[in-house]
Amino acid sequence: MQLTCQAMCLEEMLGASISKGCIFYYAIRRRRQIELTEDLRGQVRSALEMMHDYARRGRTPLVN
Repeated sequence: MQLTCQAMCLEEMLGASISKGCIFYYAIRRRRQIELTEDLRGQVRSALEMMHDYARRGRTPLVN
């Protein structure tokens, strides 16, 4: 989700379209390409809505 969120921010800032990104695994020195699907973007939007709701209510979510 972090990669998708960062891509969405870049898209908004640069007026660009980003369809994939990469995650680098330091321990094994490998890079994995991730398709930034509408499903992942929806998950980010959903998480952002929850965070905004917490902020509006002045609440901090409990840690599980």
